[in-house]
Amino acid sequence: MFQTILINEFKYNQQEHHVIDVREPIEFAMGSIPNALNIPLQTIPYNLGFFG
Repeated sequence: MFQTILINEFKYNQQEHHVIDVREPIEFAMGSIPNALNIPLQTIPYNLGFFG
C-alpha cells in the first residue's frame, strides 16, 4: 500500500516505512535519503514483487 506521511511520522517510524527513490542509479549515487531504495522508474514494472 502506498501512502503519504509527514516527515515527523517518518522520522519516528522508519522501520514501518520505505523510501523508494525512482531516479537513475547515477543520480542516486550523487546523494539520497539514508536507507532509501533505488528502483529506477523505468524498472518498476519488473520489480512489482517488491511492492506486493
